[in-house]
Amino acid sequence: MKRIEGKLGDKIKKIDEYFAENDTYSDSEIGKLLGIEFEETRNTDKNGEIKEINMLTSWNNQGKQELEVKRVLAEYFDYKLGCQIRDCIREKSSCGFESEI
Repeated sequence: MKRIEGKLGDKIKKIDEYFAENDTYSDSEIGKLLGIEFEETRNTDKNGEIKEINMLTSWNNQGKQELEVKRVLAEYFDYKLGCQIRDCIREKSSCGFESEI
């Protein structure tokens, strides 16, 4: 758990606060919360009019951003489960659970 705390740092508190107020989430919401931007790559003219959208670059960037959000969330959920197991062991001197894959 210390390894995950070291990797995620203050992101743990931000995600805790988010889930305390929200029952659901999206990758883009968590990305915004953590400062992981989801942006399209656009070429514009002098007036700001869109000339083209580079979908391949946009898709590649968004894919990387989504993977980063999923990586952070996986670490976060591992951390939360570890905390529950640790607390259960402290309270009952043992811990057991069932899970489905």
